[in-house]
Amino acid sequence: MSNPPPRKINPRSGNFFEELAMRIKLFFLLLRDRRVNILVKSIPFLALIYIISPLDFIPLNPLDDTGIALLSVYLFIELCPDKVVEEHLNKMHRVISGEWRDPEKTDEPIDARFKEETVDLPPKQYQDIDPEKLPKQEKQGKGQPKGYG
Repeated sequence: MSNPPPRKINPRSGNFFEELAMRIKLFFLLLRDRRVNILVKSIPFLALIYIISPLDFIPLNPLDDTGIALLSVYLFIELCPDKVVEEHLNKMHRVISGEWRDPEKTDEPIDARFKEETVDLPPKQYQDIDPEKLPKQEKQGKGQPKGYG
């Protein structure tokens, strides 16, 4: 039996803050995912309890708390199912494939014809009235909007 290659959650880019934000997002997405075992989800909460509690097994104060927090997040992500982690990573790094290209430059304009059509509709207050009882309007030129006659 061959072991699957270890999952690497290494930074994809060199930007530290982007990767930190990505890991925080991944952490919260995995916490909310129902496919992750409840015992695995308890790891960060146990670490939080340790950080909040006044008991310190390692008396280095802020350094041990930071180390426990980082270790718990790392263990949590590593113990989550591979497929779930990959799914969330792919969602966060979704990129539309393709290449940008400029349109071909030509001297001809793009089909840019402006066509204005006028429709003679009676106002809403007159829609129920017989059109013969409406006051007569002057005829306007064909294709001209109202007010240009």
